[in-house]
Amino acid sequence: APDIPGFGNSRFGLSRARQSRVLGSMHVLVLGSTGFVGQQVLSILLERQYTVWCLVRTEPPSASVHVIRGSVESQSDIAAAIGDSCCDVVINLAGVYAWWLPDPQRFEAINVQGVANILGAIAQCSIDTRPRLVHVSTVLAYGRPQGRGLTDATAFDEDAAPGPTTSRYAASKQAGDDLVRTALASGAASGCICFLACCVGADPKLMARECDVMRIRDLVDGSLPAVISSGATFTYVYVKDAAEAIVRASAMHDPAAADGACYLIGEGRLRTSEYYAMIEELCGTPRPRREVPAWLAMLGARILTRYADQVTRQMPTAPLDLVRTASSGTLLFDAGRTTAALGMKYTPIRTAFAEAIDYITDAMTGSEAMAEQAAEREALVDKEM
Repeated sequence: APDIPGFGNSRFGLSRARQSRVLGSMHVLVLGSTGFVGQQVLSILLERQYTVWCLVRTEPPSASVHVIRGSVESQSDIAAAIGDSCCDVVINLAGVYAWWLPDPQRFEAINVQGVANILGAIAQCSIDTRPRLVHVSTVLAYGRPQGRGLTDATAFDEDAAPGPTTSRYAASKQAGDDLVRTALASGAASGCICFLACCVGADPKLMARECDVMRIRDLVDGSLPAVISSGATFTYVYVKDAAEAIVRASAMHDPAAADGACYLIGEGRLRTSEYYAMIEELCGTPRPRREVPAWLAMLGARILTRYADQVTRQMPTAPLDLVRTASSGTLLFDAGRTTAALGMKYTPIRTAFAEAIDYITDAMTGSEAMAEQAAEREALVDKEM
């Protein structure tokens, strides 16, 4: 059998038996398949008739996948999943993404120790059965590369050295990424890292305020009292495009790709003012007219977050990590090399936000209808009594 582009140049390579099987149907083990991006990755893999296995703690994400019960918090669970699936590729989408948690150790447990467990499980495999790892992270994990990211001329690229981060989430992802970089550089693992811009699209978590990290629902229903004064520019990506890029990286569609490659995924740049204006235009709800200076927002966030940490144990209205990230300034990257390598053509980011807002408004309309029906039933019962 001929070498498969991308696999034949791998540091470890694949056995001929595995290469022959990949020509038919690549076996993929997905970690984090029930998440926002994970569900989209799963959909593409199944559509393209890959053989898909998922390590899950709860209900399986699809009836069409092979399910293995377990968690990334257990190296033995991951090792068993790799062995049972005979996978060619492990896609790690598992992660904790939040601006505040009542137990901040969860960031470390999943985003750092979970990655260590994955690498440990892969290291247990023999050379000819060792799967490639596609580790999925966030551009926020690059932090603030020294002297980079503030303008088009200084936009950082895939080779930039990560800098200081602005949140516990980003810091934990950076620490997990460092473990993967070290493993890839030393030859302990084979694969790549995908760094995603902020993913946008329809997602049930948009209806849970503690999970809506971009506060889109609060802007749609008009409950956000104020916004932070900022001229910062951030980058967004349609979630289905992010999933497509991950699958392409997993299948090594780029024949020149080498182990240890980093991919920057996304190109939909928006200034903060453009972000608010777009959401206002799409949903019809006026954006908050009150703007809070960054220094004042930081002061308030420190107080609210400390109170949440020590007293309420509930997410504050303005978590410190969110305010710190939003007010830290522009973060620009140049994804041209990744876009060419993976052959990506990105969906206009307006389409992604329109889909997200349509989902929110439909869900809100449905909730209101259910509330009205419940009220009518109660009124009928009262009348009968």
